[in-house]
Amino acid sequence: MKTFAIVGATGAVGVEAIRLLEERSFPVDTLRLFSSARSAGKVMKFRGRDVVVEELKEDSFAGVDMAIFSA
Repeated sequence: MKTFAIVGATGAVGVEAIRLLEERSFPVDTLRLFSSARSAGKVMKFRGRDVVVEELKEDSFAGVDMAIFSA
């Protein structure tokens, strides 16, 4: 799998989804994290790397292969 997205990444379910992707070595090349404008810009960790949370917008899913929604 190339690009995986999590909507609601900064919430409890989103944080757990990130943890499970890491724990189970889910095949992700690129992880994109989305939230409301309030949480956009926050930095979260995935596999030891920083991932900046993006504001969810209408065109956010261009190039995304799979997504989890918890908003």
